[in-house]
Amino acid sequence: MTRTSRTAGPSPAGGGPAAIPPTVGAPHLSPRQLDILRLTANGYTDQATARRLGLSIHTVRDQWRWGIRPRLGAANHSHAVALAFSAGLLTESDVHQHRQESAA
Repeated sequence: MTRTSRTAGPSPAGGGPAAIPPTVGAPHLSPRQLDILRLTANGYTDQATARRLGLSIHTVRDQWRWGIRPRLGAANHSHAVALAFSAGLLTESDVHQHRQESAA
């Protein structure tokens, strides 16, 4: 089976698009993307997540659209949370931890 590489903008040398290596294991998400994912897993809306993290709503939505969903291969927020649990990016303690913080 042959994998085709995807492209992501121009390469640093300026010689055309740079190939993105195939993902091995769990996808890499930035700490901020994981924060957004954890809050969503705890029932926060995009607006509430933005307020909680001190971000604009546009930043949160852009992280979903261009960072989190594509990296996980998710169709929507719920699917992304489920895939993150399956990949080990989120654990049960992530959900309970934020629920306790919001109750305090």
